[in-house]
Amino acid sequence: MHLGKSFDVKRERDVAVAAAATEDAILTLFSDAKTEIVARDGDRVTLQTHYTALGREGEATFHFTFLLDGGVAFEKVCGGRV
Repeated sequence: MHLGKSFDVKRERDVAVAAAATEDAILTLFSDAKTEIVARDGDRVTLQTHYTALGREGEATFHFTFLLDGGVAFEKVCGGRV
């Protein structure tokens, strides 16, 4: 599965990166679920979000790494269930 999101921003890259590469900005990506930061390690932030899908409650863990070039790397931690 591939999930992609893109945005057109009418600002210089440095300004857009400074606004998007923050913990608060990343938390807003999960605005419809209970989400919290559970760990910080250098440039890496780990989030845990609680959700309901198909009538079942679950929890998902994601790592966001703030890169030196201003980008943000993202990965979901596999819980063993697909």
